[in-house]
Amino acid sequence: MLIELDKAPHAVAAWSTLRERVKQALDLSLAKALPEQGDWSMVVPVMRCQCADCRQVMTFLKNHDSANVLLAMAEARRKHILEEFGQSGLGLTMEVLRQGSPHKLRITKPVNLREKAAQQRVQHEQWRAALG
Repeated sequence: MLIELDKAPHAVAAWSTLRERVKQALDLSLAKALPEQGDWSMVVPVMRCQCADCRQVMTFLKNHDSANVLLAMAEARRKHILEEFGQSGLGLTMEVLRQGSPHKLRITKPVNLREKAAQQRVQHEQWRAALG
């Protein structure tokens, strides 16, 4: 959106400040190395809920070594996690295993994390070049 608006004549206050901050954010993103093969860590957005269960899932998502986690939890807690992370856009696979008591929630990270990071880098390079 910024790139398209940057093409149009405008008189928006603080436009140059916004433009510079976007450029700085892109520069920071491009300064980071791509994840190594076997690195399962994910960048986790700030989630609205910070309960113990949500924090446990966020810790798992940031973990470099684990592609999935199995959490034994009661139905209300599983439902809460499914609601909080199911629509997060993180591409997680979540399934309830109905064995034992309490049932278990298996959360699996996307298998293509490195490829997505590489695609994002290309997009950020294009945006940065467009902003000059």
